[in-house]
Amino acid sequence: MKKGWIDHNACFEWYSELEKENLVLSFKGEFNHDLVKAILILTQQHKVDSAGPSRIFGVIVECLQNICKHGAVASENNLRSGIILMGKRNGEYIIGVGNFVKNDKVDALKVRYDQVNQINEEGLRKLQHEILIKSSLSEEGNAGIGIIYMARKTEGEMKYRFQQVNDDLSFFSLHLRVKI
Repeated sequence: MKKGWIDHNACFEWYSELEKENLVLSFKGEFNHDLVKAILILTQQHKVDSAGPSRIFGVIVECLQNICKHGAVASENNLRSGIILMGKRNGEYIIGVGNFVKNDKVDALKVRYDQVNQINEEGLRKLQHEILIKSSLSEEGNAGIGIIYMARKTEGEMKYRFQQVNDDLSFFSLHLRVKI
């Protein structure tokens, strides 16, 4: 096979595997605000959230905004690379997202996710209210509300992982489950 040509058998095998996993959305590449809008429109058109638009749609918005706003630039074109996968299984949506982050932010993110993962729904509601009342927005335009919002809308623990890529960057991945 010539270099650069697509192996159609491999594409079909890959498609078949994704169908078995009931994958309803996937994208890997450079994220920007226009792409986020397009993904959200596709999500709405697919009628992903039969239980009401706020739960799954809100979680996807937070995931995509995290890539666009807080992801590290990992290429010379100043865009943020990332991935989003969403599948449907056993009465819930499984969402996987990933993007690059600066290594100097990893420890703070771990602390935040671990903290939020240990708090029950009532505690999360109180923490969210407290932050909204007492905190000012950071220079990045948030007050940590996105992580709390995702924790409130998902089932079980938000599972995350950091894989160091080089001295400057790590790849952050997050796995969420949202009941239908």
